[in-house]
Amino acid sequence: MQLSSPGPRADRSLTELGEIPVNINESCTHVTLDNPYFPWPSKAHFLTSLLFSSARLPFSRTQKAAILNWAKELGALDVPTLYLFQKVTDSICEAVGNPSRKVTSSSGNVFYINDIANVIAKDYGNPLTRLAMQDYPEDKGKGMSQVFHGRKMLLDLPSPPAVRIHGRIFFVNELLQDTSGDYFIPERFFSAASNQSEGCSLNQTIPKTLKFVAALVAHPLREKAAGRMVYAVPLIIFMDDVSGNVSKQWNKHHAIYMSNANLPREMIDKEFCVRFVTSSPHASPMELMGAMKESICKAHESGIVAWDCKEEEEVLLIPYGLFVAGDNPMQAEECSHAGLSCNYFCRTCFVGGSKEYKESETGYNSLFVPGSPRTADKTVSTIAEHMELSQASGATDKLKKAMSSNGVRDTASSGIVETLVQLRKQLRRPGITNIHMDTPTEILHTVLLGIVKYFWGQTVFLLEKAHSLDIFQSRLDSVEKDGLNVMPFLIYDLVPKVVLDGWTVIGELVVLIWHTNIADTEEYLAGLTRSISDFLNITSQCAPSILISKPKFHFLIHLPAYIRRFGPAIVFSTERYESFNHVFRLSCIHSNRQAPSKDSCETFARQDAVKHIVTGGFWLDPQVKKWVRAAKNIRMYLAQHLEQARLLGIDVRDASSAAGEHEMNCCSHIKTFRWAETRCGSSLDVTNNGVYLKAKSFMASNGEQVKLGAHVIFRHPRHPKNSLGQVQEILLPSEGERLVKFVALQIFSVSPTLHPLIHLPMLQLTGEEVVTSGFEVS
Repeated sequence: MQLSSPGPRADRSLTELGEIPVNINESCTHVTLDNPYFPWPSKAHFLTSLLFSSARLPFSRTQKAAILNWAKELGALDVPTLYLFQKVTDSICEAVGNPSRKVTSSSGNVFYINDIANVIAKDYGNPLTRLAMQDYPEDKGKGMSQVFHGRKMLLDLPSPPAVRIHGRIFFVNELLQDTSGDYFIPERFFSAASNQSEGCSLNQTIPKTLKFVAALVAHPLREKAAGRMVYAVPLIIFMDDVSGNVSKQWNKHHAIYMSNANLPREMIDKEFCVRFVTSSPHASPMELMGAMKESICKAHESGIVAWDCKEEEEVLLIPYGLFVAGDNPMQAEECSHAGLSCNYFCRTCFVGGSKEYKESETGYNSLFVPGSPRTADKTVSTIAEHMELSQASGATDKLKKAMSSNGVRDTASSGIVETLVQLRKQLRRPGITNIHMDTPTEILHTVLLGIVKYFWGQTVFLLEKAHSLDIFQSRLDSVEKDGLNVMPFLIYDLVPKVVLDGWTVIGELVVLIWHTNIADTEEYLAGLTRSISDFLNITSQCAPSILISKPKFHFLIHLPAYIRRFGPAIVFSTERYESFNHVFRLSCIHSNRQAPSKDSCETFARQDAVKHIVTGGFWLDPQVKKWVRAAKNIRMYLAQHLEQARLLGIDVRDASSAAGEHEMNCCSHIKTFRWAETRCGSSLDVTNNGVYLKAKSFMASNGEQVKLGAHVIFRHPRHPKNSLGQVQEILLPSEGERLVKFVALQIFSVSPTLHPLIHLPMLQLTGEEVVTSGFEVS
């Protein structure tokens, strides 16, 4: 028997507890534009929605009800019931646009997907994302730093469809006339880092070819755009298998996220710019990817009408897939490849063969160079051969004739054959993606969780064999590990020299691969190729068989080609999406598990709608039939409440979080120092009567926190080039604006030669000190 006490408030109605609505005021779901908290009916509704929309702090239904009741008991005004709160939230999500829709795969699996058209429209209607976008591929000259500097967007893809010049919209491949009267046909629109018109010329005679005749016809998008500007929107797509539990218990789901590749890498890396698309615990990865492709194709064919908050006008958006990121097994499946364990283990080329062949001289040497490239056409033809008759051209008619000629029709297999025919039709669809070249080598799993892990295992084996692990451990505990490849400093006399050389080359390789800004692409790729070649040669001396058993070593060979195609390797790294997996897991924990795919889609749709509204995004209001945004009180709220912004995954930096921001010791009495009593005063021979405080750390010009004793790069008039130093003292005024005023740095001298054993630059801490400001430190 279960006993319960009614308590002093047992007479409260279910309506008060938020379970049953009574006389809901329509004003709560029909809010006018002049409401100071539009689209919410009141401040209480807005703050409640903001609290319950945090992706990093999810609440269950019971917790939400408890919080609302707690607020009522404290006497808070206008606290909504849980039922009314949900009605208002649903109304707002419908107004902004509910992207979730049901999908049934060919195998009968049911799952939900958030339509990408709605997500992309939010990017253009939101000032946080729209103002950071690059609308056209950019020719940066020799260097590259973004995905839109890569060859695929700049040269290999069809041109962006339109450009606006002096208020007029011009489309690609249409016959145009310049100011001098000459005619030309623009073949590609792009932006350039510098004016390159000096090297351009126009052929004044255009032959009457088919291309010329076609240019006389209006571009197909001109009529569809109806006077709107048209932009192409490249998408980065990520798919992974991830647990739906926060605990270590594995609850397998497949999930797809995406990013807008018109954004710079710095924005793409932010949680706010990672968009959830779909997930399912039972549908296969290819079923999810098929729904994703269908969503992109539908939006590509019809176009997406959105509000451009930058130009303050309606635009037409044409999305397409740029590349597919993921770990190696998932990328292999996306390429219809058998995976890393098969004889031909590379999804990019045809390297490999039988075990005997790979162990032969010819086969082993082939692992060090790219093989003949795989192509989508070849893969499709191979699949067609596997499908035999049911996948041949005109399969439907041939099957009908075969059935009518021999009278045999197996009802048990007819459904399977029909499914195969439909799949074949999908395979034959033309596209702009070569999946074998659009699944770039992922550096997190290939390098850090691949070759570095393998070398670590080999090194530990040698240390254990030599009984040197205790020495290694004591050395590891005694060195500073921040930002360093510490292995060469710990094992220089504990392992054979070839293993030490391997770790040294790994350090060089990691520095090259994680480049964010490449000054000279050709020079960089040549150096990266040499470094990869050196590493593979050293690996073949350390453990020859590992190159056969671990395909990730070969995957490094394709990295330079992918960097040329998509920009720096960090652009197609999956770390941003692996981090977002935690947000996905949090979205699953309060699902009742009856329809997990639907629950996840609806959860992210609600969260994205709230984030879009509170950050100033526009949406097409179904009541007034025009593009609107939230009231000023809503738009200004996050700038004044930074902690709430962080809960929403929005990086709103405080105005004081600039170069020179400091961290003080937490104590009741902070000691002050006269200038003559400080280390800065001893190093800088100037008269100063100020009184200063000493800080423990400060914010450098690059946004990183610098602590006492840290090693930094700085600029100083006595040292015209960037120099290295160690932070010895941090001073800020005791009164007024408390930003770091002076930083004392002890300078390092750089030896003209490399260390003979580990081949690294040698630094020596000198007795010379300089004083600079926090703004000069990076």
